[in-house]
Amino acid sequence: MSLCALADVKTYLGITDTNSDAVLTALVASASAMIESYCNRVFLSASYTETRNGTGGPKLLLLNAPVTAVSSLTVDGYAVPPAPDAISPGYLFDQQVLYIRPGAYPSEFVRGI
Repeated sequence: MSLCALADVKTYLGITDTNSDAVLTALVASASAMIESYCNRVFLSASYTETRNGTGGPKLLLLNAPVTAVSSLTVDGYAVPPAPDAISPGYLFDQQVLYIRPGAYPSEFVRGI
């Protein structure tokens, strides 16, 4: 995916004809790929599935920030719903972190001897 539009490049360069469109399109695509490779991330919006082995704590740093939406969360096979507010059970998220509120999923405590 290109990180900028051909029309924007042509405007910046002052090009009004279509003679260079193919070359400019290829250069923009190549530069975009190099930038994403160098930064080790994708900048355009995309869907990701993350399978993680968490620490059991209330927050999980997400790998593909910035996050704009979470479609579902499952913990130990239990579907965790989004929290309706900051104090109710469920999950919340910001651009980089997923927060799991207490009581969001059933947990079993096995008492030791």
